[in-house]
Amino acid sequence: MILFNLKALESRLKNREMTQPEYFRYLMANWLVLGTLSFLVVDDQWDNPGVAGMLLIIPAVGVLLGYRSNRKGDNADFLNRFIKLHFVIGMRFFLLSIAVVLLVALIGQFIPDHPVKGFILGGSVMAVMIGFYGSLARSVGCVAGR
Repeated sequence: MILFNLKALESRLKNREMTQPEYFRYLMANWLVLGTLSFLVVDDQWDNPGVAGMLLIIPAVGVLLGYRSNRKGDNADFLNRFIKLHFVIGMRFFLLSIAVVLLVALIGQFIPDHPVKGFILGGSVMAVMIGFYGSLARSVGCVAGR
């Protein structure tokens, strides 16, 4: 299972060198990682519109962009490509998001206004998510031969 080498994964997908059990392992890894991360969300934030954007709008638009990227190429194996690329790109962006959150937390020490801190943190997380789904759509398109 390829964890970080995106170019190697893109190449294996493009050359159709992946097996169904490998696709399944990536699907399970996605579910386990995302399921675990969902426990880290604070319960009182579910009514926040920014959280709705992060959990619903950005992923929905990202999946749509990935699907369209695949359709502009060879229009084959979208789900298999999406699941595998989602995991590898997700691992990279997860590490990036840790760095972003730590940086924002450090900067937040110097900002006394709580809503401003929330706006900066939420905006940073949304920017990382937009970058993630943009990268995912680009990689799906690359594999599809777009």
